[in-house]
Amino acid sequence: MAYVFLLVPLIVLLLVWYLLSNRPRKVTKPLIPEEFDTGRGRRLLVLLKGNVPSAKRMIEETRSKHPGKDREWCIGQAIAEIERDRK
Repeated sequence: MAYVFLLVPLIVLLLVWYLLSNRPRKVTKPLIPEEFDTGRGRRLLVLLKGNVPSAKRMIEETRSKHPGKDREWCIGQAIAEIERDRK
């Protein structure tokens, strides 16, 4: 009879462990601002180690120098500038 008092908590603990260990894991996506959710935008953030304010500043500086160009072109110029400076 004493074994029953030991066996029931053990079974409950094993059941709880099994249920918790077999839960589906939640996969979280890194938070990338929507404006950088393109191939070039992601590349720029990778080069800047995720520093969004610096990326925005570089794009705005390029836009002010070349007002007629679109955003993707400005991102490409920012990428080229970083790569050039790192050589």
